[in-house]
Amino acid sequence: LRMAEERKLYPLTQAQGMLFLSWKYSYKKAIVNICSMVCFETEIDHKLMLQATYLGFARNEAASGRLCKVGKEYMQYFSNEAPDKIEVVDFSGKSEEEFQAALTKWNETPFPNKHIDTQLYVAKLVKQPNGFWALYLCVSHLVFDAYSIMSTVKDIFTIYACLRDGKPMPKPLPSCLPAYEDDFAYQKSEKYQKDLDFFMNEVFDTETMFTTPNGKGAKECMEGKRSGVTLRIWQIKAKHINLRIPKAINDKVNAFAIERRISPQSLYLLAFRTFLMQENDTEDLMFMNTVARRATLAQKRAGGTMVHAIPFRSNIPRGTSFEDAAVQMSQLQSKYYRHANIAPTAVIEQTTRKFGAKPGTGYHTISITYQPYFSLDDDTIPCHFMRLPNGAATMPLYVTIMPVDNSGDLMCNYEYICNFIKEESIEKFHKFMLHFLDEGTSHPDVPADKL
Repeated sequence: LRMAEERKLYPLTQAQGMLFLSWKYSYKKAIVNICSMVCFETEIDHKLMLQATYLGFARNEAASGRLCKVGKEYMQYFSNEAPDKIEVVDFSGKSEEEFQAALTKWNETPFPNKHIDTQLYVAKLVKQPNGFWALYLCVSHLVFDAYSIMSTVKDIFTIYACLRDGKPMPKPLPSCLPAYEDDFAYQKSEKYQKDLDFFMNEVFDTETMFTTPNGKGAKECMEGKRSGVTLRIWQIKAKHINLRIPKAINDKVNAFAIERRISPQSLYLLAFRTFLMQENDTEDLMFMNTVARRATLAQKRAGGTMVHAIPFRSNIPRGTSFEDAAVQMSQLQSKYYRHANIAPTAVIEQTTRKFGAKPGTGYHTISITYQPYFSLDDDTIPCHFMRLPNGAATMPLYVTIMPVDNSGDLMCNYEYICNFIKEESIEKFHKFMLHFLDEGTSHPDVPADKL
């Protein structure tokens, strides 16, 4: 009770609540860890980088977020305590195997005290076996999403350059609280119910078809049912693989999208859609598509977790040209995004209940994130970015498309549940996607399903 009087407490947002459920019901509590590393490709002043990292987190209000428990309810507050010490770890003279083993241990270590009243990020400055420094980050998804991680790293780089060059400090990142408070108000508004009605009455007025990258007849499909197995609570051990999208294809996608005034993302979504359609023999299917939900410049720079993964249903007939299908996907994306403030859990729960799907079953196996919005590369700080696995996942396949260096390539990070998604299915899809995008942008009149 005293804690509630001394601290201003806030409920969890919809996005945080969804992630909290993953943490609460998973036996691997590191499931909400987002782990990454920025590897510098030139000599840096590591003492200045250490100072810049400390300042970057100390000035970041979202990074001070903490969970607490009031009775049986979980709440959050923003701590005014100083950040924990940033560890400096030296692996020079050690093997790459020892380094990777340490990374795995860090990635799979859950935050202490059951996430309660503790700092929910870990930063380390690491000297790699190759002699170059790297900035390692492990953050809880409850206080950071991918967008805010990248904003924070960019802020740290800016601070480093200012310290190095003797320039004034940049302004701190904006607060995440205005967006959080909007979310609290939204949940009690008429708009919330209208958005839910949109998905239930317009998008899921009829039952869609379950699809899997493993194809029709895979063990997760259920004979005689339109739904399939989407979740096994006891099966969350995950691995990941990274596969590149060459700059030449990325450039063709962007040029095609600009010329047609459509979203570049819609072409990547169309690639997934077409592959699933062919492998599962259905024109009507869905997957999840992540929305950053950061409309203003302040929201784009703010920390916190605002991301939602919205249900993305499409029903495009075979024989539709690549161009027409891409336009339809872009129109659907715009339509769905207008209703993306509602938590996907609310939609999915009601959808499965509406059509009588059993617990652990549903209609989607894939969540797709497209975020080619950040380039970390300062001309004076060449580096590359790495996503690192935490060893667990709650969805069969997460796909994140993002830049990791200044090559112009994009990286597809495929994180998949072991013994659920086949690695050969991922490799088959990636090969299909590269061919599909290359040929489709060159021959837009050809039916998408014939490419």
